[in-house]
Amino acid sequence: MQLLYRSFLRRDEAANLTMGSFEPSPDGWNIRLVGKGAKKAKIIATEKLIEELKIYRASIGLTPLPYPGETRPAILAVTGKDKGVTNQVIYLLCKVLFEKTAEQIEEKEPLAASRLRNASPHWMRHTGVTHALDAGANPRYVQAQARHSSLNVTAKYDHKARKEWRTDIEKM
Repeated sequence: MQLLYRSFLRRDEAANLTMGSFEPSPDGWNIRLVGKGAKKAKIIATEKLIEELKIYRASIGLTPLPYPGETRPAILAVTGKDKGVTNQVIYLLCKVLFEKTAEQIEEKEPLAASRLRNASPHWMRHTGVTHALDAGANPRYVQAQARHSSLNVTAKYDHKARKEWRTDIEKM
């Protein structure tokens, strides 16, 4: 979940990552991937994502950080240490987690529970992009991280203007 949210990956991109896709650089970690349209990309792996990766790797008995060229899949199937998941498995895992969460919050937050039941893995990508923009990240950097074709696509996730509009109208 953290991988999809923090890196704005599509589920097929996440399914195709290897541990060696995470690469250190002098200014931090990157992720090399092949994205939509078979386009090669290098995006930022945030410090928080790398911390989550360390926890994940420790939980499956690996060293904290991947080594260069490591071919082990980044998301392992429960059946072994060398088999990865498919994009369909990522879809199903997300749906199960969303449903379990919806069950937990149903009584206190029925609207949120309903939204979760309709969510998909792509929702994590959209939410990550929206939260990055809400936090004040440079839209051009968000566009590059999400690998959107234009700033117009990224702008669809920027809800600050709508919030400002509401705030101004609420002054009445």
